[in-house]
Amino acid sequence: MTSSLERTAVRLLLVEDDEVDRLACRRALSRQADFPIELLEASSGREGIELVRQRHPDLVLLDYHLPDVNGLEFLEALRHDSGEMPVPVMMLTGADSVGVAVEAMRSGARDYLVKDRQRSYLELLPAVIARVMGEQRLRGEKRAAEEKFRTLVEQIPAITYIAEPDAGGRLRYLSPQVQRLGYSVEQWLAEPQGRLAHVHPQDRADAAAAHARACDSGAPLRCEYRLLAPDG
Repeated sequence: MTSSLERTAVRLLLVEDDEVDRLACRRALSRQADFPIELLEASSGREGIELVRQRHPDLVLLDYHLPDVNGLEFLEALRHDSGEMPVPVMMLTGADSVGVAVEAMRSGARDYLVKDRQRSYLELLPAVIARVMGEQRLRGEKRAAEEKFRTLVEQIPAITYIAEPDAGGRLRYLSPQVQRLGYSVEQWLAEPQGRLAHVHPQDRADAAAAHARACDSGAPLRCEYRLLAPDG
């Protein structure tokens, strides 16, 4: 049976200070045959962070309770300045720490498993790893498609944007051609009202209505309106 990972080896970093638990994880992963695994191991948070930076694993399996840092501190140390995690992290936590695991997911962890005394969580481990890696692959494909989109639209001599499908229409992307009007891209992206804040007041209601119709129907947005210059 071919797995969703298409037999691609997964470089997995296990950050676990308990030697018995590390051995149990190692055995569980070696018994599964859906996809090959290159296993890296760290017994402390700091060692794990260094291995992430040096070996660039595909996934981190992180025990919440470590001798030097906890799971939340590990995530904070790993996070890029942009706020993005450089690698998906799956948290391992005790049955009495589920609330902490949920908080870890809010802080950037991708998923978590509860470590029970019978170690039945190890039976779920391969399937969860496959799912997380599948999601990561889809995220990568989405980023590649977005980069291709940007490359194409930024060669077009027109302002191109992507807006949220709601009444406000806050902008998610804006092409640099807006600079020809005297604005910076950052100015428009920071505006809560999106492009509508820069539409001429006499055209704003029609532009908002056209945006709403396009969002409701899924039809292309067709509307002519005037934009304000930076000096009004």
